[in-house]
Amino acid sequence: MRIRSKETFTIGLLFSLLLLSMLQTVERTPIFPNMPILILAALFIAFSVELINKGIDLKFIKSHCFLAFNLFGLLITISALYSEQPHLTFLRAVQYFVISNCLLIVYDKHKSSYLVFTTLSKLILIYTLAACIYAIIVFEFGTIHQIDNTWRNSLDIFGMKYEQLLYGNRVSSFLGNPNRLGMLIMISSILCLYFWSLRRNILWLLVLVIFLYTLKLSGSRASLLGLTVGSVFFINYNCLKQNSLSTAIRIAITSGVLILALYIAINPEVVELIFSIIGRESTTLSRRDIAWNMLIKQFQSTPFFGVGYRISTEAILVKNNIPISNSHNVYLAVIAETGLIGFIGFILIYATPILYYVLNINKKTINIEVLTSVSILVAFLTNQLFEDTYSAISFFFAYTTFLVYFIGKNLIDANSQKSYYQAQ
Repeated sequence: MRIRSKETFTIGLLFSLLLLSMLQTVERTPIFPNMPILILAALFIAFSVELINKGIDLKFIKSHCFLAFNLFGLLITISALYSEQPHLTFLRAVQYFVISNCLLIVYDKHKSSYLVFTTLSKLILIYTLAACIYAIIVFEFGTIHQIDNTWRNSLDIFGMKYEQLLYGNRVSSFLGNPNRLGMLIMISSILCLYFWSLRRNILWLLVLVIFLYTLKLSGSRASLLGLTVGSVFFINYNCLKQNSLSTAIRIAITSGVLILALYIAINPEVVELIFSIIGRESTTLSRRDIAWNMLIKQFQSTPFFGVGYRISTEAILVKNNIPISNSHNVYLAVIAETGLIGFIGFILIYATPILYYVLNINKKTINIEVLTSVSILVAFLTNQLFEDTYSAISFFFAYTTFLVYFIGKNLIDANSQKSYYQAQ
């Protein structure tokens, strides 16, 4: 039976709302302040309709994907019992538990996960391209001025004023944050490589150039690192054959990268040069190192259970007068909040699909959609070494949840011929 586009309407609408929720004014206030309520309403309606019409697939309930998300959900809910702020921890844990399960059920009820993957890819690319074009035009043709201790970039066109916040010389488009813009570019650039691999259309290369130029203007170092790692992963498995020669090439590339990293590490002037190329004059971590040291000390004090899920900002950073909005390292945040026990549950969600892919790549041919999903997940996890965007009501959480689901569903076990998430 032919799969019609209306089958992706629900997920397309949900992700459209998630992307719209990121729009901000130059005062860094949401353009649509009530969007989280609308997103939750749309998600719950979609979940209820799918559950009533199609019920629950018991095979999916037993899958690694579903079990891993719910194991972590259980662990963070239990953390409310010993949390320094039990009410706040419990509310955020329940939020994670409910939203992650609703998302997984909605994803699993669609007949073609590939159609969903393609639909979301195009939606993300269009949104990111619009953000990049906006940022470039306003930056290149607009004026820069300071208002209320913030630098703004504005452009008047036919009486309409278009603005974006500047962080130094870093553009933020209509997202209010250059790092958020960088993360979208990171994801979209790998999607460009995916579509280029399918069609070899020069337009995809032109779009990629726009993305890379805007990434330079954003000065997002974490996104640049994530994109580099994710792209190398994609090109490695997409372009190199699985034989002894390709293995030797991979070893050579890996060794070269390690040697280059070591050279950069012992030569500060090289670091300064790299940062200046992407528009960053400072080589500092913007107080992130102070926050990281405090999170490490907290982990050493409570190694097994932590202080409670998603309260590292309130219970650690604010408590110790560290002027930074969040941990800027999701791994240190999770291990400080939930301890080793919760951290293992967190790693099971995201590391297992990647490891399974790498370990089974030589056994069979895996399609490029799965490779693209794994590459984006690798890029995102690399980015999160310097960022912390693990919020349940956000585009990045919903999208990475879909990637984990998609990889699990379509990574076929050569022996059992079952999808990965069924072959447990």
